[in-house]
Order: sequence, then structure tokens, then C-alpha cells
Amino acid sequence: MSKRWNDLSIRDRRIVDYFLRDMSLTKIAYYTKLSKKTLSRKKSELKLAIEDRMAMLDSQRVLKVEEALSHMTDIAIGTVQEQVMFKGDLIDKEVAIKDRLKALELIAKHHGAFVEKIEIKETPKIEIEIVKSGGDNED
Repeated sequence: MSKRWNDLSIRDRRIVDYFLRDMSLTKIAYYTKLSKKTLSRKKSELKLAIEDRMAMLDSQRVLKVEEALSHMTDIAIGTVQEQVMFKGDLIDKEVAIKDRLKALELIAKHHGAFVEKIEIKETPKIEIEIVKSGGDNED
């Protein structure tokens, strides 16, 4: 039966982390003092825990929208400085105006300030008139 991350012992959590580092069974066996056979069995037992841990690590690594907006706001209002090399020295300087304007533009787009696409929902009415001709002779 496969276990979840929260149900694991500290030792099993370490084994899961070793598996995620893409280490070979030989290296994991060395660090955990377990045999390769035991580790192979444990890997199948810890399948759900490995997936849980991968999801946790991915969620920590990905920048959230709120964090991105906060950082862009800092850039736009000029509270962030960038470091550049100048004559061999690393100095802090204000973010360039073009970068500040771009941050403002992205924030405005996020809040829907610019309309990029206008949809027309009215459908045109087409009338077709069929006229018979040629075959009718009235004498």
C-alpha cells in the first residue's frame, strides 16, 4: 500500500527526497544503509509520497500572481534598484524608465485597463428572394 507524504517517518521522507534528486539506488542504499532490494520495494510503496513531495516542491518554486504583481509594483514606483557593473565596481542604480513603464503597462493589462479585443455579438440578417424565370409563358 502506498503512503502519503504526511504519513511518512523522517527516514522515509529522506528516502523520498533522495529519489527526487535522481540518485541511483546504489547511492541511496549507501546513504540510508538499506539494500537495493529493500529500496526497490520502498520506491513502489512510496509512489504517492513521491508525487506529493514533487507537487509541494513545484508549488514552492512557482511565482504566484500576487507576488509577481507586488514585484512589478515595486519596479513601477521605483523602490527597487538594480545592480550594474560600472568601471569594475558593482553599483546600485534606479531601474530604467522603460522598465518602469513596462511594469506599469503589465499591471494595467492585468487589471483590464486596455481593451485588446472587441467582440460584436450581433449577427447580420440576410434575406434571399427566389425569383422564377424563363419557363412560365402566359398567352
